Amino acid sequence: MKTTNKNKTTRRNITALGLLFFALFFSSCSTTKFLSEEQYLLDKVSLKTDSTEISKIELMDFIRQKPNSPKIGLMIYNIVNNDSSWIKKMIRKIGEPPVIYNPNSVNQSINELSIEMKNQGFLNSRVHAVVDTTGKKISVDYHVHEGIPYRIRNYTLRLPERQRNSQTEMSGVRRNRLSGIGSWAQNRSNAPSSIQSPVIKPDAIFDMSVLEQEINRVSNLLRNQGYYALTVDNLHYLADTTLRSNQVDLTLMLKDSTAAKVYRVEKVKVFSGYDPLNSENYKITDSLVNKEIEIYYDSFHFLRPNVIVNKIGVRPGSPFRDRAGESTFKLFQAMNAVGRVDVAYKEGN
Repeated sequence: MKTTNKNKTTRRNITALGLLFFALFFSSCSTTKFLSEEQYLLDKVSLKTDSTEISKIELMDFIRQKPNSPKIGLMIYNIVNNDSSWIKKMIRKIGEPPVIYNPNSVNQSINELSIEMKNQGFLNSRVHAVVDTTGKKISVDYHVHEGIPYRIRNYTLRLPERQRNSQTEMSGVRRNRLSGIGSWAQNRSNAPSSIQSPVIKPDAIFDMSVLEQEINRVSNLLRNQGYYALTVDNLHYLADTTLRSNQVDLTLMLKDSTAAKVYRVEKVKVFSGYDPLNSENYKITDSLVNKEIEIYYDSFHFLRPNVIVNKIGVRPGSPFRDRAGESTFKLFQAMNAVGRVDVAYKEGN
């Protein structure tokens, strides 16, 4: 009998606590409950464009301030007015603090959206925001007016002598020379097929992300043709946007003609057992040459010469190729017995 009464009492206490919690919860449903006089809750953010050509989801990433979503987190946060006790701290940790409207964030968002639109080829685009205040809540509506995108009419590759020069355009191919770099191919058929397959297509939108893909593609190709000094930083675009009808003539070329030098591998040296973090203790005790590759050993004689040579893709006398170094690194890295692999190039005199 006593047990039954005790269970009933426990259930009543739990019910009372539950009712108290929900009473507190619903009493705090005002999402602006603890805002100061000068503060406003960012309640809604929307983005509208003129067409479906631009992804709204991607553009939303450039909006710096977004409202609480869902609002349940904010409601839980507003159950208590501070975090002065452990239970209040726990409640506020579970909840989500209000997003206070910041006009500077709106200006930053407009600026970043404008930059992104221009990066996507909409050079005449316009972005503005409409801010609406209702009580202590603010809604911000961003409007993106794309305008007519710029499209690529002609695309020219001005490349080092071995790679030739070609121009892809809707009406055909034009050949040029680049002074200070050397002679260029006089017909397109001599150019390597990889160079003839640019990422940039005729009449494509003048999109910076596509231009970046193309510059990486060309850089990778050249760095596997002996151009050791050439990187993406040595390549740049010249864009002529002064044409009518929102068209662009685009040229990819070298900034510095010295990057057009073709390098060959003079020597290949392997230091077996070498640890750059403990280089002062590395002592060469033996050396040999196998298939023109110089191998240096410390006292441990780690790995047989044939094993080392068979995994090296960089060969004396061959042109510099990024892929050869990457392949060498991966082959050694795949060996369980090898703890660390470093492949480094040093420019000779």
